[in-house]
Amino acid sequence: MTDAQYKHLKSDRDLADFVTFLAGLTKYVVMSENFFLKKSEKIEPQLDELRAAFEKLGGASLAYISYKNTMAEMTLCRGVDNFLCYIADLMRMVFEMNPDMLKSNEKISYSEILGHESLESLKLEMIENKIFDLSNKGFRVLAKELEEKYGFTIYRNQDHLENIVELVEIRNLIVHNRGIVNAVFKERVPKSLKSIGEKLVFDFNQDWKFMDMLNDSFFYIDNVAEEKFKLPRSERVFEKSPLVGPVFYT
Repeated sequence: MTDAQYKHLKSDRDLADFVTFLAGLTKYVVMSENFFLKKSEKIEPQLDELRAAFEKLGGASLAYISYKNTMAEMTLCRGVDNFLCYIADLMRMVFEMNPDMLKSNEKISYSEILGHESLESLKLEMIENKIFDLSNKGFRVLAKELEEKYGFTIYRNQDHLENIVELVEIRNLIVHNRGIVNAVFKERVPKSLKSIGEKLVFDFNQDWKFMDMLNDSFFYIDNVAEEKFKLPRSERVFEKSPLVGPVFYT
């Protein structure tokens, strides 16, 4: 696998492990609550206050449900960020292997050139500047530029592109506007039936569908990039997860 692949898959697995851990922890707390509430009737009266606190809480399951939208938002944002970081890592690798792709009509000053000790240092800065420029564009603009300038298509078809754009814009809403629909979102995602001022609501079932779509996009993009740019690959192994055994990828 490429280095960009490895970073994406590791972060993706860490996210899945974290969500699984939270669900498992909630189940464990529920079992502990039930056990304590049954036993507390037979033990010292001074524990009544603690028992009342458990009962007032309404159970870990209810607490978990009450925060599910917040946790789903966190999961979605982390998943989308991981996907966008993968795109940046991949393009950095592509530009490093193909510096001729950096050729453009953009001008560079003498002071910028003389500020570097070598051409390699200058090249690396130009790559980072290019990655920064691409990363700050909306995903639709980014995808079209990669296709038109470099012949690199990172989406299967128009519907696929629109679905990714929607996910990225949902992430932007959560991060920049507390998940409340605004005019920018409506402009960039015209197919959305949500109204301006409406709060987006999520659940983990929806999140997993989103993550599946991003992972499908990830594998599609990686296969296209490997074939087009002949990216180097190597066998990598993840460290053993606390939830599952080690996984090998090539």
